[in-house]
Amino acid sequence: MTLHKLSAGDGYLYYTREVASADELRSPDRKLGDYYTVTGHPPGIWGGRGAKNLGVQGDVTEEQMELLYGLGQHPLAGQMDPVSGEKIQAQLGQRYKRFDQFDGELAKKINTALGDFTRLKHREPTADERRVLRAKAGGEHFYKLHGRKPKNKEELSQFISRQTHKGSNAMAGYDMVFSPSKSISYLWGVSDRKVQEVIEKAHHEAIEDAMKYLENNAVFTRRGKNGIRSEDVDGGLIYTSFRHYDSRDGDPQLHDHIVVSNKVLGMDGKWSAIDGTVLHKYAVSASEHYNARVMQNICRDLGLATTQRTVEGKRPIAEIGGIPLASIEAASSRRSNIKAQLKNLVDEFEDKHGRAPSPKQLIKLSQQATLETRAEKKKGLSLSELTERWQDKFSTVPGALVGDELFAAARKYSARQEPVYTPIDKLPEEQIRELAQSTITRLEQSRATWNQAHVEAEVRRQITNQYQAQPVSDAVIAQVRATAIDSLSLKVTPDLPVPAPVAGAVVAVHKYQKPHAALYTSETVLEAEHKVLQAARTDVIPAVTVDHFQSVLDSSEGRLNEQQVALAHEFSCSPKLLVAGIGPAGTGKTTSMKLTVNAMKQADHHVIAVAPSAKAATLLGHEVGVEAMTVDRLLASEDKLSPGDVVIIDEAGMIGTTQFLALIEQAQEHGALVRAIGDDKQLAAVGSGGILRLLNHEEQLTHLEEIHRFRNLDGTPNLGEAAASLALREAPAVGKDDPWAYYRSEGKIKAGTTCDMADHVFAAWQKDTNEHRTSLMLAGTNEQVAALNQKAQAYRLGNNELDPTQKILGRHDTEIYVGDVILTKNNDRRLSVHQGKDFVKNNDSWIVEGIESGHLLARHQQHHGLAVIPADYVAESVILG
Repeated sequence: MTLHKLSAGDGYLYYTREVASADELRSPDRKLGDYYTVTGHPPGIWGGRGAKNLGVQGDVTEEQMELLYGLGQHPLAGQMDPVSGEKIQAQLGQRYKRFDQFDGELAKKINTALGDFTRLKHREPTADERRVLRAKAGGEHFYKLHGRKPKNKEELSQFISRQTHKGSNAMAGYDMVFSPSKSISYLWGVSDRKVQEVIEKAHHEAIEDAMKYLENNAVFTRRGKNGIRSEDVDGGLIYTSFRHYDSRDGDPQLHDHIVVSNKVLGMDGKWSAIDGTVLHKYAVSASEHYNARVMQNICRDLGLATTQRTVEGKRPIAEIGGIPLASIEAASSRRSNIKAQLKNLVDEFEDKHGRAPSPKQLIKLSQQATLETRAEKKKGLSLSELTERWQDKFSTVPGALVGDELFAAARKYSARQEPVYTPIDKLPEEQIRELAQSTITRLEQSRATWNQAHVEAEVRRQITNQYQAQPVSDAVIAQVRATAIDSLSLKVTPDLPVPAPVAGAVVAVHKYQKPHAALYTSETVLEAEHKVLQAARTDVIPAVTVDHFQSVLDSSEGRLNEQQVALAHEFSCSPKLLVAGIGPAGTGKTTSMKLTVNAMKQADHHVIAVAPSAKAATLLGHEVGVEAMTVDRLLASEDKLSPGDVVIIDEAGMIGTTQFLALIEQAQEHGALVRAIGDDKQLAAVGSGGILRLLNHEEQLTHLEEIHRFRNLDGTPNLGEAAASLALREAPAVGKDDPWAYYRSEGKIKAGTTCDMADHVFAAWQKDTNEHRTSLMLAGTNEQVAALNQKAQAYRLGNNELDPTQKILGRHDTEIYVGDVILTKNNDRRLSVHQGKDFVKNNDSWIVEGIESGHLLARHQQHHGLAVIPADYVAESVILG
């Protein structure tokens, strides 16, 4: 389950525009299954315990959605109350505030033009076509307001931007999307109607259970100034549920949008907003609740069993056993046809103009090819039509199964597993304790503190992993949670003091403490933090004397500032077992570490550089000239350290507390020293983190604060951008906090739709590339990165920079050609490179130089070593870079 905020206004239209709305569908005796043969999605239905407070039930109309979610008013406003006979008043507390500062007329004209294009052309407009339509509508509106044409494109563009820019709106509620695992959606999508009905029923029941769970645990409102007091609600949530059948790409994806209204009725009879803080805290736990219930319901009702599907970088995902992986992959990702489409567009261009397109024209053709191969918004299709399409489509995929053959394979797998479906209402005390301990152990690995929602979510994961298809009662889950919190956790949030009783007053101190806000930790975490701090206070023998360090400093080349020298001096000459330093990116950490390593080497110390990733460790080792490895590898090498060795930890802020302590204890056992450098404001540790911040707070660490990275075109330091980069890390102690001021004043911030921004990013990258500059495209998701990489590859293919006659398939069947830039995504020390000095590592960048006998020949982009990468590694761990 995912949870997103819904703004007031017309955001509700997304949920109603694809609903099957023929008159016959409004019949009250119709069920969701009746829409199997009717075009469009089923209409939304009212739900939640709070719906009774509004007197709404059954199907949702667009008018009701507009009143409740668009305006924050009663969805039956203006109608006659059947009980009282009086007209229903619109007000439900405060009406939603609207802060839109834009010209509604122009926005309407543009939306109408875009909509007309889609209806007439039966496709969405391309980026260029959208710009033309916007410009035409904007030009006409400009003339209407000013009586003249715009002076130039810039004036028109600024006018359209000002007139159509939307400010922030009040929050109307939350969009919760419940979708089962991919194997369930696939089984549902390609099976007969009987199987589909069972899965839909299980899906619906699981959603109802999850929403009741949220109502019982996470629904509150606020009262008093700044919402200081917590208040229970009368009934519960008010929501509408919309069933959708497929993904944007047309693949089977059974999912429901649960659109939760922000309006709740307090126990004092007043309407107000949900306390969203608590709702967000319990979102993950509710998701785990749904995931477990839907899988258990389906396995029980269809006689199936579960299996675990591994996903890189994530926990295993529970899937229906017996569903081929080929089926899941075929139904969850789109094989892009950009390359073939670009070739067609290039051929058309050459036929029309008698020449090849220029680089600039090829960029536009690449963009057009990407848009034209993107999945279009689909016309409404009935579920029966979709099912027939999916069965026809996936029956041709090698290894995939559909229909009865698929269901038989799932039942055959289940027969071998002999799953148990009997509900578990009670467990022995010993098992309760074991589950509670495994819950806390897992939490200790991922965070330093936790709250009740974290514990609840992890308890459900542990129970689902152990009992799989067997439903476990809420009472047992509550027992495990209580044991984990009361017996195995330590509360670190102090309780509010209870005031002395006053005659006639009601003492309700708990109302002034946010619900479920208490934080917990464990003895294991506190002990680890204490031991790390003790290491920073433990005297041993310094690696270098002060005189020796000064001698090395005097003979060193290059300029170091006072902070860099101070850090190197502390690392070299301190007698402490552990010394740490803070250095943001661009402050010259590497330069300081070079001085440190030179001093230590000249004093006959062996230095080892470690980091969370192999790439980071190798980079530091190469730059300072020492042996390098990952933290995990050093911890696994018990005899790697000797007395007098020094371990330098890079990116220390990204190392979990337990790993940090393990490094210290291993070094101490072998008579070695530990030196750690990192940024306490950097990306947090994957595991239980915060230890670098704790060290900085307790031990007054040495800081590097002078930024060296940014330069003007003439080579002088860019002090403005240096200061701005530091402002992004931390708010000022006094004055206005506006970290984006510099970037706005320099015109370095651009805004637009995801599609438009992707086009801008690609165009900028291609311009840099054509000018022989090194350029990097960044995007927010893996999907966006993959799309940009495919667009770049398509451009280079069209420009004859790649060899289309030699290709190999990478991860997700990505086509890789000779000349492509690729990334390897897994560490494999068996694949050595650079005369054995390096190996194929996660996130290394390479250029493909050849494909021989199914293997890939790739040149490392930094040290230029040539690697022979086997086909099986390529298929599993190579992507476009």
